[in-house]
Amino acid sequence: MTDFETRLRDSLAERAEEAPAPTGLAMGARGRLHRRRAAIAKVAAGVAVGTVVVAAVPLGMALVEGVDAPSRPRQVAPNTPFIVPDNSPEIEPARDTRREVEWSDITFKVPSEWKAGATTAWCAKARKPGGVVPRIDMPDQERPTTSCTPTSGYGVRVSPAADFEPDRNSREVWEYDAEGATTEEYPDGAWVSYWYDDDWVVTTATPDPGLTSRITRSVRGMGADVNGCAMILDESDLLEKVGAPGVGASLCRYAWDGELEDSQRLTEREADLALAALGAAPEIAGDDGCVQERGWVVALTPAGQPSYLARYGTSGLGSCQDGVESGAPEQLVSRDRLELTTEVALALDLGDLSID
Repeated sequence: MTDFETRLRDSLAERAEEAPAPTGLAMGARGRLHRRRAAIAKVAAGVAVGTVVVAAVPLGMALVEGVDAPSRPRQVAPNTPFIVPDNSPEIEPARDTRREVEWSDITFKVPSEWKAGATTAWCAKARKPGGVVPRIDMPDQERPTTSCTPTSGYGVRVSPAADFEPDRNSREVWEYDAEGATTEEYPDGAWVSYWYDDDWVVTTATPDPGLTSRITRSVRGMGADVNGCAMILDESDLLEKVGAPGVGASLCRYAWDGELEDSQRLTEREADLALAALGAAPEIAGDDGCVQERGWVVALTPAGQPSYLARYGTSGLGSCQDGVESGAPEQLVSRDRLELTTEVALALDLGDLSID
């Protein structure tokens, strides 16, 4: 063996003696693996957070180092899904420039540039509905004999409700599709909505769903809110009338003194569930002509049907007791007052009511 080989062997032997034990190497490897996994977890968390931020802010802002980019809150779906939310930046100017229109006991707001005229005569002014300023069409409006296709252009029309058979909820906004229609009623792709009560129908058609929604939501009948609830309860009047034609039901909650506290519009399915709960509720003895001194009165008015009045939280004061009565007792299973069962209370959304 040469002198070089001898020195090389001795050097390797010394390095081997100084090396850490196998157990130490394994522990070091596990430690590095643990640190690597922790680093990967931090990176993954950072990527997830970064994804949310990038989705909420412009891309250029999110990629600038050192910038604390604010995130915008998510749009929340409205409680009433058929109402189109106001999301465009032009909302406030649009509201500021609207003017109020009145007819009989109805008021609504339209853009100030709209003109009076028949919505059915748009083709006398242009070849396409979009080429005409939208019209405000009242029942006393003169109607030219001009026949247009589609039969109605853009605008708002007030008409009697006598022959009106709605297939939509009041204030529902939908897109009109002319394909396959025997008679084109509105411009293809128009956004349409009805507001109606027992006497009048207000039809709105525009090319913009947000504008249609704002106009139809602005319609007000005599002393009623957006869900058709009277601002002040008149029990005798309510029990003598039936709900406006359509689907669903209005649900109105009043304080014991008759002032409206809140309201909502039930869907057709929710209204059917409420009526089924009422139909299954047992009869209870009741007093006529009570004077309520506590609690609430909840009025359920299904479309095209008599109303129901549910008293809640009365504690029997003033001879009034919790229970439900109807404007048409013959429709009740018991023909008298009904017990306010758990199912009825749930259907009428009474679960969160309590006495102060």
